[in-house]
Amino acid sequence: MEPLRQAPYRQLWLGQGASAFGEGMVPLAVAFATLQITNGSPTLLGLVLGAAAAAQTVALPLGGVLGDRLPRPAVMVIACWVRVVAQAGLAALVLAGRAQVWELIVAMLANGLASALFRPAATAVVPSVVSAARLQPANALIALSRSTSQICAPILAGVVVAAFAPGWALAAAAVTFVVAAVSLGRLHLPRIARSDRPGMWSELAAGWHEMAVRPWYLSNLAAHALGNLAIATFLVLGPVIASRSAHGSTTWGLIAASIAVGSVLGGVVAFRVLPRRPLVIANLAVTISALQMVALAHSLPTPLIMATAVAGFAGTSFLNRVWTTVMQQLIPTAVLARVSSYDWALSLAAMPVGYALGGAAAGWIGVPQTLTVAALVLALPNALIVLTPGVRAVRRRSDGTVAGPAVRAQRSPAGDPS
Repeated sequence: MEPLRQAPYRQLWLGQGASAFGEGMVPLAVAFATLQITNGSPTLLGLVLGAAAAAQTVALPLGGVLGDRLPRPAVMVIACWVRVVAQAGLAALVLAGRAQVWELIVAMLANGLASALFRPAATAVVPSVVSAARLQPANALIALSRSTSQICAPILAGVVVAAFAPGWALAAAAVTFVVAAVSLGRLHLPRIARSDRPGMWSELAAGWHEMAVRPWYLSNLAAHALGNLAIATFLVLGPVIASRSAHGSTTWGLIAASIAVGSVLGGVVAFRVLPRRPLVIANLAVTISALQMVALAHSLPTPLIMATAVAGFAGTSFLNRVWTTVMQQLIPTAVLARVSSYDWALSLAAMPVGYALGGAAAGWIGVPQTLTVAALVLALPNALIVLTPGVRAVRRRSDGTVAGPAVRAQRSPAGDPS
């Protein structure tokens, strides 16, 4: 808990926690508002909820550029106020009974844009508020608050919707974003010296360059993307298998809760476990997620599937904390937001591909067989990647900081601060 003793980190932690809680409330509130307006149309609900993901994926590179060009706390504050306006405006329309589907879509597009601005800056700002040796516990604390929000925020939103109306849940979400904006607005950091930049495209190229000169980073990122694709297959086929049981929705609800518990557990482990070879241990930890797919494929008893889900998502959560810490120390600070934006974009893009391929493959070769293939797609790349010299060369020093392999010589593009 040492990072919380530092005032700048406390402001960041509180701001990110409040923002994460609002993020957790919005999807449920918007879903029930949409169903109320459209008389239960699943097609229109898909369009509304998909708008946020689409906007976020497209706008992430822009968020990376702004996160490196402007003061990062300011970018996060702007994103919070965009969400305040979007959710408060939508709440007013829903409560007045005047909301239309296109207005819901616009609000979710704004929400996705705000998320694209917030995430890269949020990742890049952490090294500015804690020492390098404290990065992994600092990232774990933030991740723990996010995981807790994923459990508690939808529950609160559901209670508010049931007791009052979807509009009031949207209004409550807007309040959390106000809290986040105020907290992050009190975070004042020294400006990072920046070289002259010729334009956005050159800045994007500079961010890509920082990954290209680190082949171990790109190959590891590709392994993680395949893991996300496999997890999406698990998430789309899990309800299919659960629906075949006598208590389908309850069964899948218990498994989904186990996923959240595993995410919290992985964050707790990351507080204390600081491996000498971070990426070797973290990549091996994520391969545990293959067990939940195998358990589901063989329709094992629900408690066993829940246990494998807890273990699997604990490994995934641990990997995410370690990966973020390594990135924050080995990528130059001046381009960290842009590299983070590419990282987020690739991860997000893999999920809908997994949803689509998982459903299609299940109809072609069967649900159990598809889950077995997904387990291999997740486990093999993340296990084999630890054999590469670059990944093994990422080591933790005795002082807690992380050192990596030498950067491959390559001509720097215009605008590259390195």
